[in-house]
Amino acid sequence: TAAVAGMISGMTVANLIGIPIGTWLSQTFSWRYTFLLIAVFNIAVILSVMFWVPNLRDEAKGRLREQF
Repeated sequence: TAAVAGMISGMTVANLIGIPIGTWLSQTFSWRYTFLLIAVFNIAVILSVMFWVPNLRDEAKGRLREQF
């Protein structure tokens, strides 16, 4: 499906761009800057998910067997 294709494409782009940038950062400055950049990016992603992904409640109160 399109969601899986988007996820795989994102992983490919991350490997093509992220690894060379991380290598350059660690060789130019220090390996700590690479980890700092990843930490800042992850905090931004976590905050984005917290604010923009809706809270979904489970409406089904039935038993598991009844769902199939």
